[in-house]
Amino acid sequence: MILQNLSKAVREQNYYAVALEFVIVIAGVVIGFQIQGWAQEREIAARETQYLHELLADMRGMIRYMEQLNELRDYETDLGEAVEVLRSCPADETEWSRVRRTLALHRIRTAAFVIDGAYEEMLASGALARLEDAELKAQIKRSYALLNNNQREAQAGNQTLAYDASTVIVDTVPFAPDQEALFGVKVEPDFDLRALCENIRFQNAVLDLQHAHRSRMRLNTGFLEVLQVTEAMLVARTEENS
Repeated sequence: MILQNLSKAVREQNYYAVALEFVIVIAGVVIGFQIQGWAQEREIAARETQYLHELLADMRGMIRYMEQLNELRDYETDLGEAVEVLRSCPADETEWSRVRRTLALHRIRTAAFVIDGAYEEMLASGALARLEDAELKAQIKRSYALLNNNQREAQAGNQTLAYDASTVIVDTVPFAPDQEALFGVKVEPDFDLRALCENIRFQNAVLDLQHAHRSRMRLNTGFLEVLQVTEAMLVARTEENS
């Protein structure tokens, strides 16, 4: 219809009508692009909100796990007390019962794990780069930089130390199945732990396990604090977008 009117106006040399038709065409194109742009902006905003909700869920998953790890903080004390009992070598069997329980938990590992599905998708899609909240963007990057870099490098040494210590314990102490125990084993009831009082290598292994556990717990505490700050910022942003 517009083309027919435009052709007719040109034939009739009605330049006012020609100009008017051109204005209508251009205005229609501009409005169309504007509507398309608004639709894309709404889609991007909706997708950003979805990403932030997914990222918040990932953060909360890691926080819950680290909070559970913090409940194992007493194991460091238990290991230290086990070493003291080994060194003093008491005759009272009740003192050794605590050592038995501690040694049965030698496979405890407190390394944090990374949940980064939403983060990696935000990076790949460019959603993180488009995030207008510069402070939140920096905090998200900082959280995953700590988890992916410092944590992995620092934990690697601790894991090796803990593994080597556990290997010495397993090679020295006989274990028996115990379905009620956390790791399904217990120290063989007939094994006399007093035989380890002079075993310096074994005592050092227990100390190494204590050191590895302490280092991991300190790292996890620092990571937990960072993630809790990130969680609070994500909550504020998602509520703002709601």
